[in-house]
Amino acid sequence: MEEKLNEMEQAGIITRTSTPYSSPLTFTLKKDGSIRVLLDARSINKKMVAETEKPPIQLDVLNSFHGANYITTIDLNNAYFQIPINKDGRKYTGFTFNGKSYVYNVLPQGLKTSVGSFSRAMNLILGPEVQEFCVNYLDDLAIITTGTLDKHLEHIDIVLSKLNKAGLTCNLQKCEFICKEIKMLSFIISTEGIKTDPDKIRAIQEFPAPKKIKQLRAFLGLCNFYRRFIPNYSESIIPLCELLKKGRKFQWSGKEQKAFDFIKQQFINTIQLHHPDFN
Repeated sequence: MEEKLNEMEQAGIITRTSTPYSSPLTFTLKKDGSIRVLLDARSINKKMVAETEKPPIQLDVLNSFHGANYITTIDLNNAYFQIPINKDGRKYTGFTFNGKSYVYNVLPQGLKTSVGSFSRAMNLILGPEVQEFCVNYLDDLAIITTGTLDKHLEHIDIVLSKLNKAGLTCNLQKCEFICKEIKMLSFIISTEGIKTDPDKIRAIQEFPAPKKIKQLRAFLGLCNFYRRFIPNYSESIIPLCELLKKGRKFQWSGKEQKAFDFIKQQFINTIQLHHPDFN
């Protein structure tokens, strides 16, 4: 952890300084095995006023792909860490590690205002000029073109120029240029429609029969995310939802197992949803 903090300090993400505020630190492991440092800001969050700006509704983002001929996705390097905090606000991001006090110079993950602040920053950076062909949900950014390849290249140039002007950098290895199909917001989105993510479906298929309510809630949480792809989904999960009723003893019987197996079977061959045409 100390090595990671030294790396963050050298990159200008954090600074050693005194502050009357100190939140605990936590961390998660990334897919590549490296550490992601998180600020456990629950205490300070209770005293903060939430940002008024919010990310767009996810369904609105998905509906933006109607009529697309070409799609490009842009991945920002450590997106939140590219948005600076004004000096007066940095003291609220303080934390202590091994007796040393630090503050964030940029948006930390976990702070109550980070999501809204990031959304506001991206709206200001991109501006209204790109609304017809560019959508972003936090750090997920897609350029969508209904038209020729030349027009799509023009759209890419406009967006990248705006990001460059704001000093934002991209991770080119994770960007996908001029595609017919992309992965975004845990969906596979193509010029034809929207499908489920095979990795998420695999997690549903491999989920063991729940032995506790907490496990059942976790399973239903996975399934509910993709409920629109399953015909008569609400009716199919009734036996499982019965176990969640207040005061109901958790007792897994053949009826629940049958519903559990049926739902998992339904997710093997999910349908593709076509993009809605509001014209």
